[in-house]
Amino acid sequence: MTLKLRISKKILIFWVCIFLIAFFAIYAYSYFAPIKSFFIDGQKLNFRENLKEAKNVFVFPNEDEIFNSLFSAAVKNITFVFVDAGEKENPFYILQEVEIINKLTFAYSRLNRKVNFNAMEVKSYDNLKGSVFNPVIALVHPKYANDTYVMYRDYVIYISGKSYRDFDLATIKFLMIALGIKI
Repeated sequence: MTLKLRISKKILIFWVCIFLIAFFAIYAYSYFAPIKSFFIDGQKLNFRENLKEAKNVFVFPNEDEIFNSLFSAAVKNITFVFVDAGEKENPFYILQEVEIINKLTFAYSRLNRKVNFNAMEVKSYDNLKGSVFNPVIALVHPKYANDTYVMYRDYVIYISGKSYRDFDLATIKFLMIALGIKI
């Protein structure tokens, strides 16, 4: 007993078109969909903004210098510095600090290292000094920022965003560098 299946050209073309449309819809969604989490060593790390957008934040002079300053064997402490932005604005610094501390603690734990974190208010972002033992992370609030970037100079890493969202994106870019996340 043989079974002959006859499919008309119209029906075949219809189903091929449906398949192609579905394929391109899934591809487009995966290409354009935001990425707000990333798995490292089986651990899911969540971010407040899209990693695809954060990857475009300007970095100076380069990502390697930032990474090397954070993960030098000499690093024992990391100090956050900030300029007072007012009672209603200062909690935004804390938001950035908590995200950085949580994710850097995870990164250091992967290396079986313990690094201490502290924070201090400064009057200005000028003449900040860090060291190989104690790099400084300067959080530049949108109130004081002229641009959005992550910059390294003399053991000081500046994270700056000209809007709240840009500040989040710059923080995420910094964390992508520290965690080795490539999108």
